[in-house]
Amino acid sequence: MSFAGLTFLFFYLPIFFLLYMLTPRKGKDAVLVAGSLLFYAWGDVASLPVLLCTCLFTGIAGRYAAKSKKAMAIGIAVDLTVLALFKYGSFSAGFPLGISFYMFHAVSYLADVNKRGRPADSFMEYAVYMCMFPKLLMGPIVCFDDFHRQYSDRSCSVEQIADGAFLFTKGLAKKAVLAANMASVCQAVWPDASNSLFSAWLGLLAFGLQLYYDFSGYSDMARGLGWMLGLDLGLNFDHPYSACSISDFWRRWHMSLGGWFKKYLYFPLGGSRKGLWRTLVNLMAVWLATGIWHGNTLNYLLWGLCLGLLICFERVTGFAKRVSPAIGWLWTNFWIFLGWVFFNTEDLSAAISYFSQLFSLQSLRITVTAANAVHDNWYFLLAAVLFSFPVSKYFQQSDAGHTRRLSAVILSVIFLSVSVFFIVNAGYSAFLYTKF
Repeated sequence: MSFAGLTFLFFYLPIFFLLYMLTPRKGKDAVLVAGSLLFYAWGDVASLPVLLCTCLFTGIAGRYAAKSKKAMAIGIAVDLTVLALFKYGSFSAGFPLGISFYMFHAVSYLADVNKRGRPADSFMEYAVYMCMFPKLLMGPIVCFDDFHRQYSDRSCSVEQIADGAFLFTKGLAKKAVLAANMASVCQAVWPDASNSLFSAWLGLLAFGLQLYYDFSGYSDMARGLGWMLGLDLGLNFDHPYSACSISDFWRRWHMSLGGWFKKYLYFPLGGSRKGLWRTLVNLMAVWLATGIWHGNTLNYLLWGLCLGLLICFERVTGFAKRVSPAIGWLWTNFWIFLGWVFFNTEDLSAAISYFSQLFSLQSLRITVTAANAVHDNWYFLLAAVLFSFPVSKYFQQSDAGHTRRLSAVILSVIFLSVSVFFIVNAGYSAFLYTKF
């Protein structure tokens, strides 16, 4: 089941929230966990035992990990081994839905309960943390410490519901309108890129925008649902294409994954506390791990390696402070978009072929396919580029109370209506990050 599917929007979600709101406070967590397991089973019932076994093992391991670093290390090693077997090993053909995300939540739980010296305060707190459907499949990745601080005191006011609905429908519009139309452009011209430099760059631009609106749209939807349940899942995207350095870009893109690696890998390795060379080694370790997390092909390993080298270069040279913001912005987006080639090609040979076409001066013509793609979608391309920058803040109202709530409701209705129109007419498209 997908957040951007009609079944979820008009069947699952309204029934779930009706039951959740009508249930007394003591029973809400049970409804949330049961609804989350149903949500997961609806999308991949064959993999439900993997999720349940992970939750059971990690919950038991957490009781020992709270008192022993050795038990914590063993528990983390088991969880990561299971992840590696399903994602990279002999079981990779049956890759369970969302395993990369809920396994990282499991590792966070074991590490955080060891630090605090005790497991979750109750079984339901742990179950909600691991299974909560808004973040179950594609994040954001929420550290257990951050979740625990909110869990007991969470509330669900009318203002929160209105704000959450607005955030959810805004994310839905990102996915159903902008990401879907960027996908149409990309699918039209990417195969055409073999004989046109213009098509190659147009396809790369469209894919980069599709990936951004697809994943940031999902993150907004997840955060909106979490907010409606009284939990802040954390900002996951902060207009990364406006960054003026590669380091800053990755502080703005998939922020929860970057935060996870910083907390559980970079800092334990020593962070930047042990001199420049050790810092560079630690950064490379993080970026190689980030590449491996994304996939089991050489493409992702090289992607992580290249980004790690570029970030180390910026660190050593102080690049961001030495160039103007305009130069920094061009530098950043040039390398970031080149990196997306690894994400949209099947293997290294296909990636090399696409790179060669991006810089080939032998075919400068604009093909009919590319011209038609631009003609049919220029307004979506323009909107996608424009809203990748933080322009929306200039239209935000500072009013509070009824005016703000009414604005959120009206915009939510507009976003939902437009999104449903595009979903009905264009059909469903899977979220890109489900494969990671």
